[in-house]
Parts: sequence; structure tokens; C-alpha cells
Amino acid sequence: MLLLAQRAFGLDAERTTLTHDDLLRCQGILWALPAEEIAERYQLDTKRARIITAGALILSALLETFKLKELHISSFGIREGLALAYARNGEQWLQHAEQQARQGEEASQQLIKDNIASSDTMIAQESFGEAGRRMFQERADTMFSWREAVLRHDDIEAVHKMRVASRRLRAVMDAYQSVCEPKRFKTAYQQVKNIADILGLARDTDVMIENIRQQGEQSSSAEQAACNWLVEQLDNYRQQHQRQLEKYLRQLDDKAFLQDLHACLPEGKA
Repeated sequence: MLLLAQRAFGLDAERTTLTHDDLLRCQGILWALPAEEIAERYQLDTKRARIITAGALILSALLETFKLKELHISSFGIREGLALAYARNGEQWLQHAEQQARQGEEASQQLIKDNIASSDTMIAQESFGEAGRRMFQERADTMFSWREAVLRHDDIEAVHKMRVASRRLRAVMDAYQSVCEPKRFKTAYQQVKNIADILGLARDTDVMIENIRQQGEQSSSAEQAACNWLVEQLDNYRQQHQRQLEKYLRQLDDKAFLQDLHACLPEGKA
């Protein structure tokens, strides 16, 4: 995540911290681009690029849960970390670590007390499973909220918004996969992937049409004629795909989908 932030936003290569704003900016890239493009554009491993979105959610949750301003990132493992602590603090390294832990706990407890005191009502702390079920519902609701706009086909950004929403839902599902019912998770996850795929074809074509149209406006008359022909061919393909997309979305039963989604993480699980 730190490497992505450094390469995408030009952060100092010597910097070893991530703030909440850094994570939000990273999430903007992760929601908008496929893993393969992220890996190619920012020189990241493709396998890591496919799971980094879930990592962004986990890091954001850490910041929010513990009321942290930033995260300090280290490549050290446990053994290297112990050696570094010993080098810094000598024989007293353990006592020093315990003291830091107590200070951190006291600071966290004070923040919690301050938050409670400043609130008129106290909201019960969500469990891991409850948070997952809530996020599943919220992300699915956001995705389906764009369906009518996609069907109207009067704003190409609606396809983009629904596609991004489907990726955000998949990112949450990735984060909770280990505690979900495997068979039910596979069924629901495949449905989300199918939605993202059919939207992806539409979005990619929209982007190509727009880019070629802009290129044609800045080209010679001969090149402009070629661009116009290509736009016409792509537009015909896009219209055909729109009919397939509309048929798919109209047949998609959102209530049945939500039942499958909630079955992945039933109450009492996690």
C-alpha cells in the first residue's frame, strides 16, 4: 500500500507512514482501475494488486478503530523487529515496549472516554460479523442504486459508477472470505463478478469511443474520417451490448441476490 501511494502520488520514497487521506486516495485508484492495470501502471506484483483493495479496507478499519492519525509501515519481520528493538533499547527493550503499550492503551482509553462524553447517545460496538453484514448490505444497495440509470443509457458515467460499486462490494467480500460459508460465498461472489464483467465491457467501449472521438477532432481530415468510421463501428457494438446489458440487469433479482449475499455471513458467524 505504501509503495502504491509513493508511486501514484509522488510521496517521498523515504517516508514510512500512511495517513487516512493517503488510504482514501489509494482506494480511489483501487476502485477505479482493474488489478492488472494497477500492477502495470505502478509496477506492482499482479497477485498483490488483486488483494490490495481488501488490505486498504483493513488498514482504514485499524485507523478508525484505534483512532490513529497514521500508520508506521515496516518491512521487518518479528525476528528483525526484536533485533531492532534490542539495538535501540538494549537489555531494557521489553520493559520499554511494555511502557509504550501502556501509554498507547491509556491514550486509546482516553479517546474512547472523550468520544463517549461528546455523544448524546452511545452506539453499541459492532462485532466483526455485524460490520461485515452491514457493509455487504450497504455496498450492494449502492450498486443496485445505479441500475435504473444504466438502463436509461443517457449518461455513460452511470455504468462507471455501478461498476465501481460492484468492485467495492467485491473488496469487502474479499476481506471477509475466510469467515464466510465457502459454497455460498462462491455463488454470491460469482454473481458480483458477472455483474462487474458485463458492466466492464460497456464501460471500456464507452471510454474507447470517447477517446477516439477526441482524437479525431484533433486530426487531419483523412484521419478524422477513419476515426469517425471506427467510432461508428464501436457505437454499433455498444448498442448491441447495451441490449444484452439491459436484459441481464432486468432479469437480475436483487432480493434473491441479497439473500445469497447475506447467506455468506449468517448471524452468529464471526
